[in-house]
Amino acid sequence: MLSSEEIIRTVTMGISLRDCVSASGQDICRRIRGKIQRQARELVATCERVSKKYGIPIVNKRLAVTPIAAVAESLNQENYLEVARTLDQSAQDVGVNFIGG
Repeated sequence: MLSSEEIIRTVTMGISLRDCVSASGQDICRRIRGKIQRQARELVATCERVSKKYGIPIVNKRLAVTPIAAVAESLNQENYLEVARTLDQSAQDVGVNFIGG
């Protein structure tokens, strides 16, 4: 049985979304989706390779992004919901357990 010393609880990748700022909700969502896909598409596979190589389980893979309030401050309330859905879908697409920002 593995002890708590023999697991990696979480691997976190930080992604700046500051360059995704736009006055258009659709444009911000498109930019966020694209950037997360480009930056994080190999995160889970890389974690699995490292885990297998060293025999140490990696429990969670997560993304930490720029606070969305800073990225989407020009949008109205309805657009914030779409940005949140985009973040959730993007996290699911790249296979991480959690996204926050």
